[in-house]
Amino acid sequence: MAENSDYNCYPPPPEKCELCDSFEDLKTCSGCRLVFYCCREHQIQDWKKHKQNCKKNASGKNHNKSLSHSQENESLKSSQKSEGDLENVTHNNKTISNVKTTGKPGPKKSEHPVKSSEHREKSNKKKTSPGFDTRPFIHTDFPKPKGSDVDSIARHAALQLKHNGYCVMDSFLPQDVGLNILKEVKVIQDSGVLVDGPLSGGRTSSEKTRKFTEKEIRGDKITWMQGNEEGYPNIRSLIRQMDGLMQRLNYYLEGLYTISGRTKAMVACYPGNGTGYACHVDNPNRDGRCVTCLYYLNENWDSRSQGGLLRLLPVSGGYVDVQPVLNRLLLFWSDRRNPHEVQPAYDMRYAITVWYFDKSEREDAKMAQLNEDMNRLRGEVSLESVKAQKEEKDRVKQELQKKSTNAVAALSEEELKAFSALLKGQPDPRAVLTNLQVAPSIQEALLSQLTEMESS
Repeated sequence: MAENSDYNCYPPPPEKCELCDSFEDLKTCSGCRLVFYCCREHQIQDWKKHKQNCKKNASGKNHNKSLSHSQENESLKSSQKSEGDLENVTHNNKTISNVKTTGKPGPKKSEHPVKSSEHREKSNKKKTSPGFDTRPFIHTDFPKPKGSDVDSIARHAALQLKHNGYCVMDSFLPQDVGLNILKEVKVIQDSGVLVDGPLSGGRTSSEKTRKFTEKEIRGDKITWMQGNEEGYPNIRSLIRQMDGLMQRLNYYLEGLYTISGRTKAMVACYPGNGTGYACHVDNPNRDGRCVTCLYYLNENWDSRSQGGLLRLLPVSGGYVDVQPVLNRLLLFWSDRRNPHEVQPAYDMRYAITVWYFDKSEREDAKMAQLNEDMNRLRGEVSLESVKAQKEEKDRVKQELQKKSTNAVAALSEEELKAFSALLKGQPDPRAVLTNLQVAPSIQEALLSQLTEMESS
């Protein structure tokens, strides 16, 4: 991709729903990738207005194929079939606990034989990949750092990130270390701790409690590691190298970001059954992540026969193909500038991903989350307060009724007859009792007693 010195490296302002201006749970129309909605229903409502612009924008970008959010398109009415589907672009930050060494045994190596190139090519032709960019693979000779020391690598990474929004570096570690990391990842896989990776956001917009794990959208298995677990010295060394690179990268970014802190490391495996991860953005809503750092672990990988290509679709135009080859490090901005997809993989595909935080954006995100939690807590406290007030009111009312009933019960038969004679024929007995300064609660009890006495 050509360098562009005018490329804006700062995060763009948050997008909003085209229909209701909401900033939450945003998804982008895959027909044009320019308009956002908070839910499928709002996209449908706005389709009549958006339809013409969507087709106009999409016609100038051949790569904007319709990205299926699920197979629900088949059930839509024919008038809605031309709508661009929504791509989920929120992110789920929940993590799994540290890698465990116990659990259900994972698949043995013998259960996943490596397919021959001829078999893979035939298999790939039979498989369709709805929702993935079908343009041909483009090989790129990525620029190399001038030296192998951390300072040279950091300077090179900063230059590439500023100019292109991404950086690809091969031979990040000694080859034998890369192979040892792969062995440790396979041990983790065999331990049975890998689980289905959730989609960005983790939910559908219309079904808030339903987890998003549809295989046609995302098909990898994942777990999370701190990077200091015993028994995985090579993975620990990799993450330490990543952290060191990011610390030095801070200097060469020259204030563009202040990298401070990171997520746990995500260990991911695509099982080789033709699943991938449809186009998405890692950090669409300014959650603090500024750099995505990917390390690949696939020996002798050829995406033309094995699939599993990572395709960057930068908003600046074009596309960049990155093969997930062993010992390759990929860095790119995590925000909306870099939509990307993992195309269907037909062999076991392994990677380790770490996201690094910008200090200021992360603090803002934490404060926004804190305010949201406080507002929710205030609502819960208010509800508790209303509930307590109602319970106290009911208690006082019951106590007053009991005292009124006891007061009337204390009247003699002659006194009751006197009240009966006084009120007989009166159009409004309560008004008479009010003039006599009888309390309303006692009025109710007295009238009830008189009615019972007259009917007996």
